[in-house]
This record gives sequence, C-alpha cells and structure tokens, in this order.
Amino acid sequence: MTVLCLSAAAARVVTEETGMAAHTIASWRIGRVDLPSGGVVIVDEASMVPTLVLDELVAATRRAGCRLTLVGDYAQMGAPEAGGLLHDLAAHPATVHLTSVRRFRNEWERDASTRLRNRDTSVIDDYLRHGRLRPIWSGIADIVVVDAWHTGITAGRDTIVVTDTADLAATMSAACQQRLLDTGHLTGPSIGVAADGNPVYVGDLIQTRRNTRELATSDGRRVLNRDVWRITDSTPDGGLVAVNTRAGHTVTITPEYTAADVVLAYATTIAGAQGRTADCGHVLVTPNTSAQALYVGMTRGRESNIAHVVCDGHDHQELGLGDRSPRDAFAAAMQRDPDGNLSAHTIAERWHTERPARNAARTADRQLQQAETFWNKQLCSLPTRLQHELAGEHTAIVRVLARLDSDTARTAAVRAALPILSRPSIGASEFVAFLSTSTQRRSSSPGMSTGVRTPARVQQPYR
Repeated sequence: MTVLCLSAAAARVVTEETGMAAHTIASWRIGRVDLPSGGVVIVDEASMVPTLVLDELVAATRRAGCRLTLVGDYAQMGAPEAGGLLHDLAAHPATVHLTSVRRFRNEWERDASTRLRNRDTSVIDDYLRHGRLRPIWSGIADIVVVDAWHTGITAGRDTIVVTDTADLAATMSAACQQRLLDTGHLTGPSIGVAADGNPVYVGDLIQTRRNTRELATSDGRRVLNRDVWRITDSTPDGGLVAVNTRAGHTVTITPEYTAADVVLAYATTIAGAQGRTADCGHVLVTPNTSAQALYVGMTRGRESNIAHVVCDGHDHQELGLGDRSPRDAFAAAMQRDPDGNLSAHTIAERWHTERPARNAARTADRQLQQAETFWNKQLCSLPTRLQHELAGEHTAIVRVLARLDSDTARTAAVRAALPILSRPSIGASEFVAFLSTSTQRRSSSPGMSTGVRTPARVQQPYR
C-alpha cells in the first residue's frame, strides 16, 4: 500500500499517525516513488489534486494493476488548477461516505459541522444558541479577535485565528504578537524580521513556508512548508533556534531563510489552517469569506469554534456601507462561491443546459434596448404637450414596446394608440393600457413581427 499526499508535511503526518509509508505526489511524478504492483494507492486530500494529475494517476495505477482510492472532502479547498473531480465522484453510487465526526468534543458541534458543510443555513440557529457567532465591526475587528484569542492562550489552550488572505493573517498575527508583548509574555529585543514584515522575538510562534534540506532538524529530518515552531533562542549571526510544536524536534533557522520563508503563526489563511487542529478556533468572517474558508475555519477547534462576523461593508466595503446582521452575514458566507468546487465537466454541462434561458434573456435585453432607442426618437417627434404627458410613463411604454421585435411593428402600435389621447378624460395611463393590449395582440398574431408592413406615412415623424 502507498499513500500519496500533496505536501511533504501531510505525508509526514500520515506516516507518524498511521505507520503507513506516505510520499508526495511530486515525488511520484519525478520517479522517486514506485507504485505497488497489484496493491492499493491512496491519494490524500484528493479534492485539492488537479484533474490532469489525477488522470495521470489513474493511467499509472491501471498499468501497475493497482486499486486507486481517493480520500478527501470536496467542501474544503479545491485544486489550484482545474479540479472538482471529487465533487462529481461523490455522487457516484459506489462512493463510500464517512459519517462519523471525531474531532469535536461537543456532540452538537459534530452535527453542526456536517450541516455547515452541506450549506444548511438552519445550522446558524445552533451556532447562535451556543454563542459561536459574534458580531463585530471592521474598525475594531483586530482588537475583538485578539481579545478572544488571548483569553484562550492564557487559559492554556492551543488557539488559532483563521483569515481570508495572507495579508490579513500577517496583520492579525502582528496584533496577537503585540498583545503578548504588552502582557509580558514576550520580551525584547527582536531577533529578526520575518517574510511577512513582522519582527520576531524569543517565544514567538512561527511557520516555515518552504521545504528545504538545508535546515536539518535534530532528528535528521528536513524543514517542511507549514511546519509550526516555537522560537527558543537566537544565534550570534541572527539565526533562530526553534522547536517543532507537534513533534518536539529542534532546528536552527538561518537569517536568510527567516527573511524569505518564515511568517508568524498566530493567524493563518484557509490554506494554512486546513489540516491543523487546535483546542479553539477563531474565524474572522468578512464580506469576502467563501463557503470553503468558512467551513474549514469553523472546524479547526476541538473544544470551540467561534465566528467573528464583520457586519459592515457588505455592499461597498471601501466606503464601509451595507450593514448586515451576524445571521445574514454568516449565511451570505455559507453561500458564497457556490461553483468553486465544481468540475469543468459539470460546469460545461450546466452551461449547455441553461443555454436556452441565456439566449432568451439576451434576446429580451436586446429588444428592450431597441425599444428604448425607438421610443426616445418617437417621443422627440411628438407635440410638446404629448411629450410632457407621456414622459412619466417612459419605462412602462418601453417595456410594452419590447414585446415587438421590429421598429416597423412598434411604429404601427404607437400610431394606433395615439388617437386615444385626444379623447376627454383620457390620460397617459390609458394610453399605456391600450398600447399594451395592442402589442399583445400584434406579438401573438402571425405576420405581425419583423416582417409586418405598414403604410409609409406612419413611419414619418408625428406632427
């Protein structure tokens, strides 16, 4: 049996926790890993593997006589390239769906995580009832989230903050670090500057962001991307001495690697959070948070997962406008980016299925534009009295005229309706009603569309 993973860090975790040999897909692609003849190949986090790479694996395992097993969750992060195949395969009758949720200590949260995954908005009531949705405003978001994070770590709980972007993660990590400095948990001076622009101190939590064999750990292993470390000391040349928070081995990180490939680890993005487990999770839910990010962020903590929901800036974020309740803002995030995990095949199939509706919508838009152009010209040619009388019904008249697909038919309809304006107690609304009845009759009658002919005199400007 062989297990293939996207990252070296994931492969190491699989090996340590299961005892099975695990390798990266990249190692297999360059010939460093042989597939077991007649055995089983397991692909971990298959939803993140590009479709073309999965195609290569299918062909290779077929040649080796192997069984290929894809394991993953399509509701989490998708592939960085064309993907979505696991989403399609999940609908296949032969697919096995795991039903036991083991991470959470609270039974209700196990059920809630499944409903969140399925985008069932009724789960919001459960999160609200247990105090897991907390409204915040963008101007004080960092203060509120850092307060919650600091409460967790001072109680001895491993706590993580999940954000939308790397820039926001760097900002939140800096705020967490400053809180530690203010409370005396960290002391200066700084011993370097990380790749995210933040200074680092002895005691800081950091994350390495590049696989390398240049930095050997105390047990002879290489440093991996997404490994999390605690700085314990510094070297005379400005290097960092750190201990791995999961495995306990140590490493000396050079100043060059620190400046290029080390970031603070108090807050992280969805990519950095996926695969991590903590005691408590805090998710900053903004007007840009996607369903995948929300699902990953709200499933990191064993004991609790709290959504700090930004309630402002939902319509015009740059102006701080568009307030929503925490319920509505959370629900919007649950539904955001609904096609992000669909395969190209499914998207193409939907595209072809919806083609008639798209064509009809385009035709309606085109006729509406043509009708508006036509009516603007006709209105200018009418006597001033009639222009003023009909101006208030402009939108209604354009919609009525859009039912006809030629200016010739529209001219005839308008010409037939105009005489009623000369009758006593007849106004513009009656004109629109008569015009509507006339256009319905014309558009439903054979020969009364593009090919209809009217006398030349009715095509002249009205006097």
